[in-house]
Amino acid sequence: MQTYRVIWEIDIEADSPEEAAEMARYYQTKPSTTATVFDVREKTGKITRVDLSEDDDEAEDEKHPTVGNFHA
Repeated sequence: MQTYRVIWEIDIEADSPEEAAEMARYYQTKPSTTATVFDVREKTGKITRVDLSEDDDEAEDEKHPTVGNFHA
């Protein structure tokens, strides 16, 4: 089993970091969310964009091409 870094990003206006985190969590878990796209980084640096949208029958298994490499 490998370890992956899963990245989901959103820009949120809020009054505090805690409020921003709470709002992000709300958007991520609400029933009709569109927050279904994640960038998944492998140890090699390869990043794969994964869309888990339920609206598209094929999207659940679809893996998009590499969108970039992360260099720490």
